[in-house]
Amino acid sequence: CSTVEAENFNATVSMGNFTGGLVQSSSFTAEVAIGNFDLGRLESSKICTVKAGMGNIGLTVDGRPDDYALDLQTSMGNVVFNGRTMSSIYTQTAAAPRSVTLTAPMGDVVLTTTQ
Repeated sequence: CSTVEAENFNATVSMGNFTGGLVQSSSFTAEVAIGNFDLGRLESSKICTVKAGMGNIGLTVDGRPDDYALDLQTSMGNVVFNGRTMSSIYTQTAAAPRSVTLTAPMGDVVLTTTQ
């Protein structure tokens, strides 16, 4: 998909990759059982949850790093936040009501903010 606007966005992929350009949604949920998740940009999201069972997650969200409460986890990969490699579990609390939860037990988690 290139551009999608929706109040709530939910996607489930059993086998294969999820690739997208721009999504504007206040609630975003995606699960990829076997394959990679790659979204060029997510805007206006208050709650974002992505799980890739066996694959990598790549996501860019609008705003600043401290706009979000973060829960980024992997067991057999790397967590990278704004170009910095973190431990396999990275959490951050924020006063802002926006949250991103990315879980990839067998892959890398890469999150970037636009500011």
